[in-house]
Amino acid sequence: AADVSEGGVIDLGDVDEVIKGQNKEISIVTDSRVWQLRADAQSSQTTWAKQLMAVCGEATDGSVEMMSKEETPPTAADVTSIEVAELKMQVPSAEGQAVWKTATFDLLSDGLLKWKSDEAWPWDEGFIDIKKALGVWLLGPPGWRRLDIILPEHRWTLAAEQDEILQKWVKLLEAVAPEKPVSEIRNGWMEKRGNVSTSWKLRFFVLLSTHELLYFESDRSPKCKGVIDLKEATSCQRVDKPDQTYEFAVEGVSP
Repeated sequence: AADVSEGGVIDLGDVDEVIKGQNKEISIVTDSRVWQLRADAQSSQTTWAKQLMAVCGEATDGSVEMMSKEETPPTAADVTSIEVAELKMQVPSAEGQAVWKTATFDLLSDGLLKWKSDEAWPWDEGFIDIKKALGVWLLGPPGWRRLDIILPEHRWTLAAEQDEILQKWVKLLEAVAPEKPVSEIRNGWMEKRGNVSTSWKLRFFVLLSTHELLYFESDRSPKCKGVIDLKEATSCQRVDKPDQTYEFAVEGVSP
């Protein structure tokens, strides 16, 4: 393990695997390296491993990771409301299952999408910074539309009683987004492994028109586990002899 006695930061958003080892050790595996930690007691190792697995989306009990609660910023005097509507948002329940919560959403001219509801904390109020959005698009067949807002650290999924409401909102959100609308080229399940972690992990991938490949723990996971920037890739080619029983495999190489 590296000497981190002077301090440092481990980005848990890039973690592929958390391994509870022997002698009170915990290994945190990313694409680029392995961090090795040692707890002061066996009970501490169990607690730390469980919490790290939950945060990194590796929990074995099917739980959905909970996002941290940010304080809603005050609205400046010159900021105006663009549109207000009652929508539903998909959030993790206490049992770890995805549930729908109804809230009143207010899109503001400064790019913030604020919401309030009658739900208990942390779903009583909050905001989504549309200025940081990587993509905003509609998913699903007619009558079962979903509006996805992809941020670097989180994915929000909204729904409405009528498809027309979501069609209107996707245009409003695209108008305040930082760049031209990002389109989804393809999504689906694939298995992935990096240079350090030799085990294959099943992930849900979303390929964007910005040449970015996002991957999630599942198709319902709100937190993006990582982003592969294909613009930096030096090569992307089919593997002649894929591992295990795969008929088709692709290898991407980046600096």
